Amino acid sequence: MKVHPHLLTKSLITSILFLVVLTCAVIIFSPATMASRQGNIDEQPKRVLILNSYHPGMPLSDEEIRGIKTTLPADTAIFIEYMDTKRLRDAGYLSLLREVYAMKYAGKRFDLIFSLDDDALLFLLEHGQSIFKDIPVVFCGVNGLKPGMLDQAPLFTGVVETMHVERTLKTGLKLYPQAERILVVTDRSTTGASNRAILEEMALSGRIGRPFVFLDEGHGLDLTELIDKLRSSPRPSLVYHSDFFQDKYGHALNPESVMPLVSENAPGPVLVLISTLMEPPIGTLIDPAKVRDFRSDDLV
Repeated sequence: MKVHPHLLTKSLITSILFLVVLTCAVIIFSPATMASRQGNIDEQPKRVLILNSYHPGMPLSDEEIRGIKTTLPADTAIFIEYMDTKRLRDAGYLSLLREVYAMKYAGKRFDLIFSLDDDALLFLLEHGQSIFKDIPVVFCGVNGLKPGMLDQAPLFTGVVETMHVERTLKTGLKLYPQAERILVVTDRSTTGASNRAILEEMALSGRIGRPFVFLDEGHGLDLTELIDKLRSSPRPSLVYHSDFFQDKYGHALNPESVMPLVSENAPGPVLVLISTLMEPPIGTLIDPAKVRDFRSDDLV
């Protein structure tokens, strides 16, 4: 079964990020900020740090960086740090990152920090004030923002991801009503855990009208195990690919290699969280509504 995807286009991402950067410009060039930064600082290029949760090659975060670069003034001094948390994320590693950034940026000043995705935001909420004191932070790509998280972070603002998972699944069932179950693919990353919680709540609610089968029972999967589970799952099923960017050993996985295998071995159509996970020729239904929605109350 092939369903033509509605792609989350590069131009849409760039447009959204333009608005984020515009917001940053309001912060940086506001009268209050400018009054506190007199002297020859106005003659110097602005300095911006981009803290990326992941590594180069992650499709959506690469687009986030591209969008930021294309909308900032040409003379902006841009620094980029990749946290690489799809490959490694434990307390010891994050503690080392804190030490490295504290040493690397001691005595250095930025006008603004961009925080990309959940791990970067969590890191900055915990360590940002000690490393980057009193620097405004604009975040985007965040799934797990919860009430109260920003209460003690007045210089933080940004964009959250809104995922219309329920609408996507119901659309999938309209196109493939014979599906008897929803097979869910997840991983154990920070974003994966957040997305899984949404799906588990939906499964318990009964709103979809089909049982959910989480292929990862809670201990993680490697790629071979995932493919075996897909091959052995009964037909007809609908597959919802939420996240599988790392295996149970913490090894990063390339979506361009994984997704064709998932599609070839799935016992029914595959729905994915974002269009950048798949090329159009692969049979899939893309969620067109996973976009970065502005929290207008935060931005004001």
